[in-house]
Amino acid sequence: MDNLITVFMDYKKKCLIEYALQVCKESAFIKKVFNNYFQTYIDNYYYNIFNTIDDDKYTVSNLKLELTGMMEEMLEDYKEFELEASNEEYSNNQKLIKECKIIAEEIIRIDQLQFENKEVIKEQIENYLETREYFKTKKVNIQKLISLIKNHYQQTEKILSYSDTNFYIEEKYFQENKNKEFIVLKEDIKSLNIYKTGMVNKVYEETKLDSKKTICLIEKVSLKILKKLLKKEKLDTYFIELKDSLIFRGLIQNKIMTLMDNPIFRKHVVLCVHYNNYLKEKNAFFEDFNLACIQDFSHINDVEFKTNSIYEEGIFNYLIVEKYKPKDFRFFKTYENEAIEILIFEEE
Repeated sequence: MDNLITVFMDYKKKCLIEYALQVCKESAFIKKVFNNYFQTYIDNYYYNIFNTIDDDKYTVSNLKLELTGMMEEMLEDYKEFELEASNEEYSNNQKLIKECKIIAEEIIRIDQLQFENKEVIKEQIENYLETREYFKTKKVNIQKLISLIKNHYQQTEKILSYSDTNFYIEEKYFQENKNKEFIVLKEDIKSLNIYKTGMVNKVYEETKLDSKKTICLIEKVSLKILKKLLKKEKLDTYFIELKDSLIFRGLIQNKIMTLMDNPIFRKHVVLCVHYNNYLKEKNAFFEDFNLACIQDFSHINDVEFKTNSIYEEGIFNYLIVEKYKPKDFRFFKTYENEAIEILIFEEE
């Protein structure tokens, strides 16, 4: 199972290719070219990933530069087929690479139209196409295009409106850090009596369920991120605890890693581990993810030594103070080191 954000973006790219094929004749070559253009768009618009320019922020002009860079890259790569293809095929495919860029740019403009509901799609698309000179010169199957866009809109709304009646996520915040959320999975089974609820809670806490609970948590956080991503809202930083049972023999369970394999997820999600468990399984952790160390300081006398020891591991971006003695509060609030940020939970 892949990360939900990745699955949705792959679906979105497939839809964009289908839109584009309403403008030109389908072929394996054309689909490959469109795939490259629309992957560039998704990388730029949603992930702020740029391959040909030195920037990390989406703008219309930056996207045009990136699409031009992709076109030039494909033209350069296609030179390898100059001796294999006929002169006519080689020349036509070079033209198609350039033509598909124009079509891709038009489809991207359509993709960024805002629809209040499904009913307005037909009118908005028809009105938009009337303003674009390029489409007036092309035989576009407008009704098929509208049908595809409506279907994509419905599927997207269905995904974004998904709700789970048995589990939900609860956000715990840190002092003076409202843009950072520690995410906890909670069960919400209300149809049971007190005795059965107690049994459910007891089973829920068993370590053998840690993997399934973490998968559920990751999927919910991924959906939370996806909703904000599609609305172009500012993303917070989300902290997820890895239970001890998920880490063994220097590895984090493969299924868990696969679910987290998405660039925007890796950028905005921090994996949290208790320090003692980290020391036992150091090989499980690597710098592909943001990492946080969770430490209970309530029983530690030399908090400065302990904090410096955690910092010197050189792998943690954050230190989460789970508990502490009141006298040590000032130390944590004034500790300064650019390589690690100390976070303290808000009092409940």
